[in-house]
Amino acid sequence: MRMLAGEPLSADGKVVDESGASVEGEIVLAERPGGSRKLGALTGKNGEFHIEGLLPGEYVFTVEEEGDASGQITAPAGSSGLLIVLHRKNSGGGQGKGD
Repeated sequence: MRMLAGEPLSADGKVVDESGASVEGEIVLAERPGGSRKLGALTGKNGEFHIEGLLPGEYVFTVEEEGDASGQITAPAGSSGLLIVLHRKNSGGGQGKGD
């Protein structure tokens, strides 16, 4: 696949909870370091998301569930198969392992 400089890319993946169950209806935000560009998508029935319009470069993909849980991963635009694990904030373990 040939990509031109500055050509918009996409990223896709899945959001799961700590037990591995898919999380539906959460907003996944993709933000470039420094906050110069922020895009988002809603997770579907199987926790899957697809974000289009990303410029080449690194992004921080974040999910925040009503202040109760959060998950984050850093990956380049154009990534596929990202896995974001929501960790409970009140579980005493912070972000936990296995991101």
